[in-house]
Amino acid sequence: MKKAMFKFCLSLLILVSGCAQVPKTVSRPWKRTLQEMRIVEGSTVSVIVKCEETPILGSDHLVNSEISSAATDLLHRRGFIVSEQNPDYILKIFYKTIRVDKESSIQINQSGNWLSSRKIASGYSGFGVMLANSLETLATSSASMSQVATYKYEVFNHQLSCEIFPNQEDPVWKHDTYVESSDVNILNHSRSLLQIAFAELPSSEIIVPTVPKVRKNKVSDFTNQFLVNRSFICPALPSYILFRIYDKDILGVSHPEALMAYMDLLQTAEYAIPNGSETDWEDPTQSRLWNKATLIGRYHIGSSKEPVNVVVNLSGTTSKYLVKECLLVSDEAFRAYQAKYDSWKQALQRYYQFFE
Repeated sequence: MKKAMFKFCLSLLILVSGCAQVPKTVSRPWKRTLQEMRIVEGSTVSVIVKCEETPILGSDHLVNSEISSAATDLLHRRGFIVSEQNPDYILKIFYKTIRVDKESSIQINQSGNWLSSRKIASGYSGFGVMLANSLETLATSSASMSQVATYKYEVFNHQLSCEIFPNQEDPVWKHDTYVESSDVNILNHSRSLLQIAFAELPSSEIIVPTVPKVRKNKVSDFTNQFLVNRSFICPALPSYILFRIYDKDILGVSHPEALMAYMDLLQTAEYAIPNGSETDWEDPTQSRLWNKATLIGRYHIGSSKEPVNVVVNLSGTTSKYLVKECLLVSDEAFRAYQAKYDSWKQALQRYYQFFE
C-alpha cells in the first residue's frame, strides 16, 4: 500500500509540477572527425581493438573483445561486412581510461564540433548527431556559472579513437572522442561513443537488430543490476538520460521484457524527434523544441521472427532527460511516428545545406 501511494504521489508531482524543461546542464562527449575520402557503403571491414591505458589491473583481452563485438554489431547495422578475409578497410579502435582528481563543485565540459566544408559537401549524413553537438555548444555558451564551495572528487576520462585504413599505410578517416564519467567502466559508455563515431559513416541498408528478451520474473533484478544510478548517452541528444526507478520498479515502462531494446535505442539513436512541427523546425537549435524528445526504432526481441516497434518518450528536467514512457506500438501507430521522423530528418538536411 505504501509503495503504491508513493508511486501515485510521484506521478501526481510530475503532472502538476512541471511541464518538461529544457536541460540546462549539458554533458556531452567531445568529438572530432577528420576525413580524406568517403568510405564506400557495404564494404568489408576488419576490426582491431587495443587498450592504451587503464587504471584497472589485469589483461585487457575481454574488454577488447566486448568493444570489438559492439563495433561489429553497429557496423553490421549500417550494412558493412565485418570479416578478416580480404577486407576493404581496417578499422583500428584505441581506447584508454585515465583517473583524474578534481577540486570543484561543478564540472565544466569544454566542447567542440570541428566541421569542414568537405564533410558537408561530401554527403555527411549524421545530422542528428551533429545537431546534438550544436545544442550543447549553444547551451554551454549561454550557461551562467556560480562559485560555490570546493570539494575533492575523482572522475574517469574515457578516450576512444577510431581510424580507418584502406591498407597498412595512412588512415583516410579518423574519429576522436572522450567523455568524463564517475564510472570507471568504459564499457558502460563504449557503445554510445562508437555509435557517435559511426554516425558519420555511410549506411547502405536498414538492419533490424536482435536483442535478448528479459525474463518477466527477473525484471527487478535486471533493473537493480543495470539501470539503477546509470546514465545513458544518446548520440542524438545533448544531455544524459536516466530511467525513473523506485524500489527496483521502473516507472513508465510497458512490456519490460523489451528492456534491452529500450536500452539499445537510448545508446544508438542517431535522430531524436523534438516538439513541434515542420514550421517550428526551420531553426532546430531553438531551446523550446527540446523540453521533450522521442526516439523510435524496430527490434527483434529474443527468438521472435516478427519485429516490434519501439517508442521511447523523454521529458527534460533542469539537468537531464528522464524516460517518461517506453512503448511497443502497432504498425499503424508506428507509421505516424515514422512520418514525423522522416520529416525531422528532411528538416535537418535543409538546415545543414550551407553550400550551393
